[in-house]
Amino acid sequence: MKELIYILDDEPDILDLVDLSLSKAGFATACFERWEALKAALNEALPSLLVLDLMLPDADGMQICRELRADARFQNMPIVMLTARVGIADPHQRP
Repeated sequence: MKELIYILDDEPDILDLVDLSLSKAGFATACFERWEALKAALNEALPSLLVLDLMLPDADGMQICRELRADARFQNMPIVMLTARVGIADPHQRP
């Protein structure tokens, strides 16, 4: 059975590219363009990995990560951040 990877990104081209790459590598994937759709799927099945875009129109990726980490069901789920941001600093973090 293939390991399942969820991908959340609002850019269809990026979503397709990541999906194709992971599928070719032998993973099962499920793609989402909205946080609410991903949240519903997480209640159905826990993926082996979440690829998470940080800049989404309906949610902040860092806040999504915090929300997932606050839930015991998802505390150990690996999350890979995907972003077009130039820097690595969290804009919500105080200097």
